Amino acid sequence: MERVATYVVAATTAFFALAAAWELFGPLPGGHFGNAAGTAMGGENMLKWRFFAAVLEETVRRPTPAQYNVHHPYGMYLTQALSHALVGHGWVAVRLPGVVLSALTPPLVYLTARALWGALPGAVATLAFALTPIDLAFASFSSLEVHTIFFGLIFSWATLRLWSTWRTRYVWLAALGALGACQSDWIGMVLVGATLLFAFARAYVLPEAWFGRIDHRQHARWFAWATAAVVGTLVLYLSVFAAAHQLADLLDSYGVRTEGNDKGFADVFGQRRIMWLLFMLPAPALCAIAFGVPAWIARAATGLIGEAVPLAWFAAACVQYFVFRGGADVHIFWPHYFGPVFALTCGALARVALALPVDMRWGERASKLLGRGPVRLLEVGLPLAPFAFVFVLVGRVGLVQLRQAHLTGGRFDDGGRYIGIEQDRNQFAEWATSGTPLRVPIGFHPSFERTLSAEYAAHRPVFEVPRGPPPEDGPRRILVDARQCSAGELRALARSGAVDAVGPFWRLAIDRPATGPRALAYREREPSGVTRYAVTGTDLVRSIGPEEDPWASWEWGHHLGFSEPPPALPPRTAEEARVAHNVARLAGDHDAAEALAARALVGFDTSMHADFTKGVHLLGVRIERGPAIVVSLLWRTDDDLVPDEEDFVVRSRVLAPPPLWASAIDYFEKDVAPPMALRPALWRPGHLYAQRFVVMRRVGVESFEGEWSSPDGDPRRPVAGGDRVSLFTLR
Repeated sequence: MERVATYVVAATTAFFALAAAWELFGPLPGGHFGNAAGTAMGGENMLKWRFFAAVLEETVRRPTPAQYNVHHPYGMYLTQALSHALVGHGWVAVRLPGVVLSALTPPLVYLTARALWGALPGAVATLAFALTPIDLAFASFSSLEVHTIFFGLIFSWATLRLWSTWRTRYVWLAALGALGACQSDWIGMVLVGATLLFAFARAYVLPEAWFGRIDHRQHARWFAWATAAVVGTLVLYLSVFAAAHQLADLLDSYGVRTEGNDKGFADVFGQRRIMWLLFMLPAPALCAIAFGVPAWIARAATGLIGEAVPLAWFAAACVQYFVFRGGADVHIFWPHYFGPVFALTCGALARVALALPVDMRWGERASKLLGRGPVRLLEVGLPLAPFAFVFVLVGRVGLVQLRQAHLTGGRFDDGGRYIGIEQDRNQFAEWATSGTPLRVPIGFHPSFERTLSAEYAAHRPVFEVPRGPPPEDGPRRILVDARQCSAGELRALARSGAVDAVGPFWRLAIDRPATGPRALAYREREPSGVTRYAVTGTDLVRSIGPEEDPWASWEWGHHLGFSEPPPALPPRTAEEARVAHNVARLAGDHDAAEALAARALVGFDTSMHADFTKGVHLLGVRIERGPAIVVSLLWRTDDDLVPDEEDFVVRSRVLAPPPLWASAIDYFEKDVAPPMALRPALWRPGHLYAQRFVVMRRVGVESFEGEWSSPDGDPRRPVAGGDRVSLFTLR
């Protein structure tokens, strides 16, 4: 049975490691996953400046104490420093600590549960951990929680082995785990402290006969080193932060994290909080925890000392989730510490199931027919059969939420707001700054949000430039997101310097003359093969240049008022045929324009045609189903077009959950499409325009509708009536 358990644990560990390493080599997304770039910059600065401080921004001069981040211990910054020392600056370095620690965590779950209840319960606990949505979804996230869980399990396992053997090596392993957990997160101190509190009561308060003999010398050594890890870590950081004059900032962060503690539980657990909790810990997991915790308390009260260890994990998880409520309001991964709690709960329940009395008479008869081995497997498998059903339900949610986490950067619903596919922004920022000397400052236009992942991609200090004319004393290179600019801003920016356009993004060089935007070839394709695993399995694979895209250059120049001659080459793709149609219309060649419009419409579902006021028509919708679901809308303008600063907004609603879904579904109406880069206020009469975007598909049956939105409150409306048009449904 131990051999079978070993095989199960090995297979589970391999699966979890592969899940953690998914998209290891791809650009960072936005959201929580993208914010890991801040941790990466903190570790890289430690390495670069040879100091013990976390500075979450790129610097060319030695940072001052005012720049130090003092909200957390520095354990995860130290692992990032090690990662960057090994592989250098890049996307791999950001994810590597989380991937490595996550890959090594399932064996630690097994060792901890085996030390408590035996090999088979240990295998059950390992499976539970590896299938839980919150563990899967954030396995590649180099977060406080991933670090603390890894080192906390080392501490828990070594402590259990020490209590049963009193061997010296477990004293040192427990001390190492305690120090790592405390250095990773303040909650690590709660975990170690809760274990120490029970150990103190056991050794020095309660009768020895209750819990059995203690090797007082070894126990005292363990207790002293674990206590030193907690107290020493606390004193270390209070001293470092006080020396940097940042204790007030630390206290302010505590106030933010605990905001809402005065509210009752009925006020805290609203619809969104319950949805988030069920996303990460489905109903079977919550039920298991509800059964397991009272059992641990009862067993610990009867003298089973090991049951105090899972209780310490439960205490740490509760402090994180219920004391730091402000963090739980904005971070869906806040209950991550309940992942090990659920795993250990399943191990404890499996031990109870295996201890149930079984009538062995049928086994004697079956052994003569089948052999003792298969019968023994049945005798063990039947009590554990209910766990298979639980794991099917939990794993069904976990595998889906693993994809949703990568798709949304760990944000999931984000309150119905539009979540951008920020891999394209980060890839563009990396491309736009590569080869540029560090002495050349880079500016981020307000349209190009200064996120931690974009700054890490630029790998240099960046400056936020104001809207309006670029300042004379500002950066000579400015990155712009055309989708977030008005038509007037785009015209002004195009005349303030040379523009390299890459899809919806611009690199503006204000020290070069403005001759009209030059669009570089921007290719997007669905991932396949090894790329689908190693780079991205949820987004498109993109490549930039180096050659120019003459059709895109002409379109940008034409709409921004530059006299660009049209390309002399015939169009090769449907997108080029669309632009060529506009060229033909301007030339008055209506027959050629109609033929080119037919080419541009290939693959579109024209049954979704819709007419709108102010001279705009939706000709059709095309859905490309692959690892990334790409939606294209094709628009045509009339000769009586009224240009306006509007956007066509696509929104979706989840109508029903998928089969066997033991969790919640997203109840928000969600924006799913970014604004168009070629702003509708720039559109010309008689032209064709394409709106293309990657859909962040949600779980279940999802219905999509569209409507025009206008800042003046008078948007285009469907001629057939109403405000919206139905577009499509994804099942």
